[in-house]
Amino acid sequence: MGFLDGLLRSVKREVERDVTRHAVDAAASSISNAINNTVNQHASNANTTVATNGAPVFEEGGPKIIDGIDYAQIYHCDRDHFRSILKESFPDMTLTEDVPVKDFVPGANGAYCSVEFLLSDGSTPKVAIQLRSPHQSTKAGTQMLMKQHGIGYISLWTDYKNQKEYIEKRVKDCLWN
Repeated sequence: MGFLDGLLRSVKREVERDVTRHAVDAAASSISNAINNTVNQHASNANTTVATNGAPVFEEGGPKIIDGIDYAQIYHCDRDHFRSILKESFPDMTLTEDVPVKDFVPGANGAYCSVEFLLSDGSTPKVAIQLRSPHQSTKAGTQMLMKQHGIGYISLWTDYKNQKEYIEKRVKDCLWN
């Protein structure tokens, strides 16, 4: 009898877990669909015009935009976007691109990848910037190496809306700390 009781309890727990998983998945799917429908409905109801930089500008009566970002859109910022902002915002600094870490960090070997942008004050590197796309692995080793040598490090995701103010703030935070 003890064996059958144990077996029944085990089966009962497994069935309860399956039912719970199914209920959670169904609830998550329902919530996700509701959010997507609401966002899409607000985006389609919006009176939009396009600014000179191609970004949507919402007029009065449009959807609520969080921090100026329309979450119904997918963004892709290319190198030119970042380059132009960095050149315009930090004209007194030297901007170099695709710089191998070993070229500006003494003792670093070739195992570290290049940084997409390096802002320098004269010959002194100040901020290393790496661009990331979705599903790309992290570069924690490079970040730790920059910290050890007193160089600021920024990682920016290319699929986010990287506005000028945001990029400026991130760079200034690195320069001041």
